[in-house]
Amino acid sequence: MIEILDPATGRPRTIIELFLRLGVDDLAAIQSAGDADALQRATHKLKGTAAILGLRRLAAASEELDDASRADFDAARALIPTLVEVFEATCEVLRAELQLLPLPLPLPRLK
Repeated sequence: MIEILDPATGRPRTIIELFLRLGVDDLAAIQSAGDADALQRATHKLKGTAAILGLRRLAAASEELDDASRADFDAARALIPTLVEVFEATCEVLRAELQLLPLPLPLPRLK
């Protein structure tokens, strides 16, 4: 089984928070894609983000869906529930990781 997170990839707090906030939009675009091109674009975007952030299992599930969307739209759509499960598990692990990261320092006040 692929690890959920790549432990060697540094993920700053702000990037994790941004992913948790915006990743939901990427997932919604995948779920609402009405054709193979829209599904492939949305999945490819999530795949790239996941790979950059070291979200191994999400990147792999996104890649599988991305590949399937190029071959058979209906078969690809059948993979979406699995992607949703992996996305939710990834977010759960990222939320736990956030608890371990220090809070950002406040910015100095300008006079």
